Amino acid sequence: MLYVFLALALLSGCALTYAASGFASLAAVWQVPVFFLGSFLALVVLFLLVVLVSCLFVDPKKLLEKPSGYFRFLLNEFCRLALALGGVHVNVTGLEKVPRDSRFLLVSNHRFAFDPLVFYSSMPWADLAFLSKKENFSIFVVAQIMREVLCLPVDRNNDRESLKSILKAIQFLLSSNLGEVLLIFVATVLNLGSPLLPIHILWVNLITDSLPALALGMEPAEPDVMDLPPRDPRSPIFTRPLLLRVIYQGLMIAGLSLAAYLTGARVSPDTGHTMAFAVLAFSQLAHAFNVRSNTHSAFMRGKMNRWMIPAFLSGVALQLCVLLVPFLQGLFHVAALTPAQWGLVALLSLMPLPIVEMLKALGLTGESRTKR
Repeated sequence: MLYVFLALALLSGCALTYAASGFASLAAVWQVPVFFLGSFLALVVLFLLVVLVSCLFVDPKKLLEKPSGYFRFLLNEFCRLALALGGVHVNVTGLEKVPRDSRFLLVSNHRFAFDPLVFYSSMPWADLAFLSKKENFSIFVVAQIMREVLCLPVDRNNDRESLKSILKAIQFLLSSNLGEVLLIFVATVLNLGSPLLPIHILWVNLITDSLPALALGMEPAEPDVMDLPPRDPRSPIFTRPLLLRVIYQGLMIAGLSLAAYLTGARVSPDTGHTMAFAVLAFSQLAHAFNVRSNTHSAFMRGKMNRWMIPAFLSGVALQLCVLLVPFLQGLFHVAALTPAQWGLVALLSLMPLPIVEMLKALGLTGESRTKR
C-alpha cells in the first residue's frame, strides 16, 4: 500500500507541474521544485484521507481479540511520517534484546508525547498496545486507531496524587477551623471575652474554605513524587502525621489570632475584635501556601499551581473591603486601625509561613521523604 501512496503522489506532482508550466515564468525555473512540493503534499493529504475514511468504518462497541494489521500498518507509517516531517532522527540501541517471539513490557519516562511515535516507528514488527488516559478515547480518529490496536484506557482521576491533593485541602480546612475553635475556646476558658463576633466567623469561613481549598485540590504533583514508594492502599486517610499537622497548625493560627485580640483589646473591644478578625482571615490565606507541600518549601520550584495566587488575592481583596469600606465596617462591626496596628496585623498574618518553613527544614512536619 505504501507504494500505491508513492505512485499516486508522484502522479499528483506531475499533474501540478504540468498545470504550473502553463505560466511561462514558471516553466523553466520552478518545474522541479513544484514537482517535489506537489508530490509531498499529495502524499500527506492522501495518507490522512485514507486514515480518516478508515476510521469512519470502525465500530467503537465491537470488542477485538487481536489487533488490526491494517490499522497497525497505518499507525506505523503515520509515526514514521510525523517524525520525518518534524525533522526528528531517532537513534535506537538495544533492539536486539527485545524478544520477537514472546510478550514484553515497555516502560518509558514519558517526558513528552513522542513516546508512541518513537516506539511504533522503531518496532513496526511488534504488536504494541499503550496504556492511555481515557480522555484520548473520546477524540475522533485517535480513539478509533487506539481501539483497533488494542490500547487500553486508564482513569487517572483516581491516582495517588489526586488523593494527596484532596488530603492537602482537608488538612487546610481542618487546621483553619480548628484554629477558630481553639481561639474562642481558650478566650472563653480564660475569661478574656469573645474575640470574634458570629458574623466574623461566617465571613472567614466563606473566604478561606472556598477558593483556597479548591485551589489546593488542583495542586500539581510534587517534583519528587516518582522517587517515593507507593502508598499502602490499606493505610487510613487520616494518618497520625496528618492529625499532628492539623493540631499544631490549628494551635498556631489560634495563638496568632489571640495575640492580635489581646493587643487590640487594650485599646477597645472593637479594636480587639477587628485585629483578631483580620489576623484570623489573613493568616489562613497565607497558610494555604504552606499546605502545598508538607516537606518542600511553600514556594518550591517547579510547576506552580495557577489557581493559588488568584485564590489568595481574591480572599485578601474581599477581606480588605470589609475592613476598609465604611458601609461594610458598620455591617461587620469593625473599627478603623492605625498604621501601627495594621503593621502588627500584617506581621502576625505572615507568621505561619516562616514557622512552618522552619519545621519543614528541621523535618518536624510528620511526613518523611524516604526514597525507594
